[in-house]
Amino acid sequence: LAGMKAVADATVNRVLLARSGEVTWWGRTLHEVCLWRHQFSPFWSDYDLRREALSAGAYRRTDHPRYGRAVGDADRAARAALARLNGEPDAEGDRSFKADHFYAPKGVAQPPKWASVYPKTCIVGGHHFHTSRFG
Repeated sequence: LAGMKAVADATVNRVLLARSGEVTWWGRTLHEVCLWRHQFSPFWSDYDLRREALSAGAYRRTDHPRYGRAVGDADRAARAALARLNGEPDAEGDRSFKADHFYAPKGVAQPPKWASVYPKTCIVGGHHFHTSRFG
């Protein structure tokens, strides 16, 4: 759950950067940010079949403790991110420490090129988080 929340926070950080005018290339909404080309692998066109299979398996087996918990955790992470994005007073803080990039070392053959340039902010749930803002 902590890793999911941190990933959601990094996504929200991109929207907040766009809203502040600091960046424009990722889009100005969560929808635009998530679907921006080559940013989030679950939204890549060649990932469609895998995403559908994972999603169908998770929703079909919500009675199974492992899958049911994953769906519930994803829902909690999304709700926390939306609360933060909407500026709700009781929203949780940014678990990614202002990151706007992340990757999972177990999911890639080698780290992305930007990982050696952008400062690492933290590691949560097996994901490495980085910020493109220096300072």
